[in-house]
Amino acid sequence: MGRRRTITHPPHSLAGSVSAAPPSEAALCEGPTQRQKLFKVGLGFVVSGVFLALLLHHMDMKRMLRTMGSEHWHDMALAALCMVASLSIRAGRWHSMLKPFAPTLPLLKCAESFFIGMGANVVLPFRLGDVLRGTVMASRLKVKAVACMTTVILEKLLDLLVVLLIGGLALMLLPKESHAKLFDASGFLIAGGALGVMGFLCFARFFRRPVMAALSWASQRWLQDRSSGNGAGLLTQLEGRLVAAAVHVFDALDAVGQPIRFMKLLVLTVLSWGFEAMAFWLVAIGMPALQNATAAWLAMPVAALSTALPGTPGSIGTLDFFVEKVMFVLDNSRNASTAYAFLVHATILAVPLALALAGIFHASLRHEHLPPIKVHQDMAIMGRDALQMGDEDPNKPD
Repeated sequence: MGRRRTITHPPHSLAGSVSAAPPSEAALCEGPTQRQKLFKVGLGFVVSGVFLALLLHHMDMKRMLRTMGSEHWHDMALAALCMVASLSIRAGRWHSMLKPFAPTLPLLKCAESFFIGMGANVVLPFRLGDVLRGTVMASRLKVKAVACMTTVILEKLLDLLVVLLIGGLALMLLPKESHAKLFDASGFLIAGGALGVMGFLCFARFFRRPVMAALSWASQRWLQDRSSGNGAGLLTQLEGRLVAAAVHVFDALDAVGQPIRFMKLLVLTVLSWGFEAMAFWLVAIGMPALQNATAAWLAMPVAALSTALPGTPGSIGTLDFFVEKVMFVLDNSRNASTAYAFLVHATILAVPLALALAGIFHASLRHEHLPPIKVHQDMAIMGRDALQMGDEDPNKPD
C-alpha cells in the first residue's frame, strides 16, 4: 500500500474558536455592505488617478511617445514569451498544490482555470481573480472551495517571500553610485529575512500545535485586559480574524505535506518570478534611452509589491509610478523611466489577458460554458469575505 493519501478537507483545529462569535456580535461578522464595496472601488480609482497625475506631471508627452516608439520590438516579443513561461510555471505549481485534494485533476484544465483567474485580475478590482479561482473555478475543477482558497493563500505567501528575496538581492548586487552602504544593508536585511521565513515555513507544519496554543493564550490574555468598554466586540472580531489567518496558513502548509514538497514549490516559485524579472530586463535593454537597464531587476519586485495598494484593475497608475521611481533613482532619465514603466506594464497586462482568452476559447471548444461574469463577481466577493472572516467553505457542493 503506497504512502500517498488523498486529502478531502484540510484540518481546522481551531475552527470552533474562529466561528464561535456570540450572537450579539453577528452584525460585526457580516461582510461589507454594497456601499462599502463601492467605496473601496472608488478609493482605488482615486488612488490610481493621483499616482498617474504625479507620474505625468510636467511630462513631455510627445517626447515620451517617441521614446516608447524607439523600443526594439523583438525584445518586447521575448519579454512576452518570458511572461508566458512565468505564468505557465505558476499554473503547474498550482496543479501540484491541488494534486493532494484531487489526484486525477488534469493539468490542462487546471492551467485553463489558472489563466482565466490571472486574466480576471487584470479586469477585476483588488485582484479578485485569485479569489475567483478559489470559488467558481473550484467547482469547475471538482475541488472543494476551501481547498482551493488554501492553495491560493500558500501561493501568495510563496510569491511574497520570493519577491522580497529577489528585491533584496537586487539591492545588494546592482551597481550604485550613491548610498551604496544603505542599499547593501537594506538588501541584506530583506533577503536574509525572506530566507529565514522560508526556512521556518519549510518545517512550520511540525510546530502548528504549540504556535496556535501560544497565539490563543496571548490573544485571550490581551482580550481579558481590554474586555470592558464599547470596543470589546471589535476586539473579539480582531482576535477571530487573527486566529483564522493563522489557521489558513497552517492548513496551507499541511496541504503541502513533506518539506521536500515545499522545497519543490519554492523552486517553481523562484523560476516563475525569475522569468518575470527577465521580462522586465528584456524590455529595458530594448529601450536605447535607458542608461541603466539593470535597474529593471529591482523594478520587478517593487512593481509586484505595488499591486498590494488600492488601485484600478490592473494597478494602472500605481505600478507605473513606482517602476518609474526605481528606474529614475538608478540613474535613468525621467522621460525614459516613464516610457519604460508604461511599456513593461502593457507587457505584463497583455500576456495574462491573452492566455485567459485562450483558456476560454479552449474550454468553448469542448462545449464547456463558464458561468456569467456577474456570477464571477458575486462569488469572488463572497469568497474574499470568507477568506477574511475564516468561513469554512463559501461554495461547498451539495
